Amino acid sequence: MNFPKRTLRYQHGVTLLEVLVAVVVLSFGLLGVAGLQVGSLKSTQSSYYRSIASSLASDIVDKLRANALSQATAGQATTANYYVATGAKTLDCTASACSAQVLANYEIDMWKTALAALLPSGNGVVCLDSTPYDGSSSTTPACDGAAGGQWVVKIWWDNSRAQLNQSDATASSTQRLVTIFAP
Repeated sequence: MNFPKRTLRYQHGVTLLEVLVAVVVLSFGLLGVAGLQVGSLKSTQSSYYRSIASSLASDIVDKLRANALSQATAGQATTANYYVATGAKTLDCTASACSAQVLANYEIDMWKTALAALLPSGNGVVCLDSTPYDGSSSTTPACDGAAGGQWVVKIWWDNSRAQLNQSDATASSTQRLVTIFAP
């Protein structure tokens, strides 16, 4: 079949327009993929912080149990005296022998140092609490010390870099991990 030349004349530039539309559609698709990647990175960062907090909570619980066991065996102190360690700066128990209470303070101090180093604005408490899931920060942990309460590790950190919705001013950037344990 032979097509008249004037039909071909009207087709000039249509392919260029199709290419431009395809480029625009592809650009929006790539922007969507980039947005998903950013969201994924933020979620990964949040998971990483929670993983660190969980690991540090397990670490201090193991140390607390080990020291409480050695105290009970030696008859030096009660378990309750150990867990409410002051966290005050103490001498280095790796270089010299320490009493159970000094060791408790040393372990709490090292734990708080690790929290501050590994988590943004990381801090935590170990306490006896009848309502373990309250407390807004380490300065207000809401540990009531009630008899019959549960032993709890509470860790807080700033999660603002990992928040998915930065425009939501009402969302709290402070995250908390609570671990309940038996001595």
